[in-house]
Parts: sequence; structure tokens; C-alpha cells
Amino acid sequence: MIHTTASEPAPAHLSLSSELFLLLTKDSGRQDSTSYRQYALVGAVLAELLLHQRISLDDRRDPRVQVISTEPTGDPVLDQFLPELERLDGTAISRVMGHRRMNPTEAIGGALASVGILEQRRGLFGNRWPVVNPQPEQALRERIARSVRGEGEPDSRDAILVGLLDATQVLHAILRHDLPELSRRELSARAKELIETASAPGVTSAVAKQIRSAMAAMMASMAAITAATTATAAH
Repeated sequence: MIHTTASEPAPAHLSLSSELFLLLTKDSGRQDSTSYRQYALVGAVLAELLLHQRISLDDRRDPRVQVISTEPTGDPVLDQFLPELERLDGTAISRVMGHRRMNPTEAIGGALASVGILEQRRGLFGNRWPVVNPQPEQALRERIARSVRGEGEPDSRDAILVGLLDATQVLHAILRHDLPELSRRELSARAKELIETASAPGVTSAVAKQIRSAMAAMMASMAAITAATTATAAH
């Protein structure tokens, strides 16, 4: 069954979580990396809220998330999860990422469907999100490829995206056709370099440091989950 909604023109600028959603979703609507999808998408939401200076992190190894402003960002997905983060105020980032109330999949898919990029198809086992307008993802892939190749100033948004894909161990699988000259190991190394060197216009050095800390914590959490799942499957 196809669920259609009145669509608006596709925005020129997508949120980090929307961009990550597109990369993790096949054109047919099948979702890649299902086991770790929520962790990656929540990571993108948290990183963007840091960029908007709505949350902060302390300097512990597993940083605690603290809400510093509930002023709307103008992004419906981010604004939907701010109240949830208020309830989780002071919670370790690793626990926030896996919390049952923090899964943004339906909210992001719905937002992309509302602007005509994806289509929502309901099924017995959940929604699928086939691509209607492939142009935004094509432009996104081209932009990321330029950043990874070092063509231009490193951008924090691209660094966050490739860092989250690297942490879920799908970076090479998703970008191998966009960056055929790089091996799995080379692409992973480049992702780590981007996180350390990327900048964001208008973001203070303190916020940039928090983003790097958040990325390190999120990547460590996802790597631990991946290792535990792999070990369990082996037995």
C-alpha cells in the first residue's frame, strides 16, 4: 500500500540525520545497517543539536548529554527530540543513542516524504521509503567524495557523516562506487582525519571540541556494540 502526502519542494539544505537516512536507504526503500541504524541516526541528531548549541556534553569518557536550550531549531525532527532529551538530561551518550524513545527513523522518513524525496510505503513489517527524487542523494554523495578527497576546506557535516558510517562499519560499502580509488582501510583512515581537521562556519572552538568528543564517544559505543553483536553471532 502506498501512502502519499502533499509534498513541498525539496529543501536546498537537508539535516544531517536526513542525509544519513538517504545514505542508509536503498533506492528500493530497503534500509541498510538495520542493527546499528538507530545509533547512527541518533548520533546525527545529537551532532546537529550540538551545532545548533541546544545541547552540550561534559568531558567524561562517556559524555553526559545536557540540554542547554529548548528553543526550536526550525527542523521538525530535531525539535521533536529536544523534549525527549530533556527527560534524559544528564544521561550518558551511549545510553541516549540506544534509548527506545530516541529512534528517529519514522520522523526522518516522514520528513523526507513530505518534501517529495522519498515515498512512504506501509507494510506488515514496518514502512519502506523508496526514492522518488534521487537528486539530493546524488549531490550529497558528490559533496562527500570531494571532502574525502581533500578538494576544498574540510566540512564538519561531511566529517560527521563519514565518521558515523565508519563507526557502523558500512562506510566502504556505501561509498565504494563514489570513491573507487580508496580501499576500505584508506577510507576509514580518511574519515578519522576529517573528524580531526573539519571546521564549521559560525561554530566556536569549544563547540567544535565537543563535537569531536561526541564523535569519539559515539564511534566507541557503536564499535563496542558491533563487536558484541559479531561475537554473539559467531557463537
